[in-house]
Amino acid sequence: KKVPFKYDELGAAFKGGTNPNAAFNGVMPLHTAVNMKDTAMCAFLVDWGADALERVDHTKRTALELAKERKLDKIARVFEDAEYRSKVLGILRAELDRTAERRVTVKRRKALFGAAFALFMAVVSTVCAYVSMRISPALEAWLGQYFPWFSEGE
Repeated sequence: KKVPFKYDELGAAFKGGTNPNAAFNGVMPLHTAVNMKDTAMCAFLVDWGADALERVDHTKRTALELAKERKLDKIARVFEDAEYRSKVLGILRAELDRTAERRVTVKRRKALFGAAFALFMAVVSTVCAYVSMRISPALEAWLGQYFPWFSEGE
């Protein structure tokens, strides 16, 4: 499963002092994660201090009430069961680690491809230079037979 959200950037924002309970244009991050049915994001936000049991949105519901109302049992369990939340966070961290490893692998492949391509081009250039030095007089004579203007420069 692909992890589209940049959790590392969000974590850095929280480390820098951003409040996970702060409303943005009247919208609570945790309530948004519930509405998006994003169990991992809910666990991540609660891990950083988002309050699922007391903070209410514009409808005066907590994130837990919203999850239960929408029958999102896994999300409700993330809010109520610390052990289950830890399990979800462990899965998320493992997926983030795999994603980071794939990024490094792709960067290495691109670097190796660039080096291999440069080596290939150097070999091709060397071969072309050698071939042109060896057959240039013969090629010029042949072209001169059919295109007299080709060898007029001599």
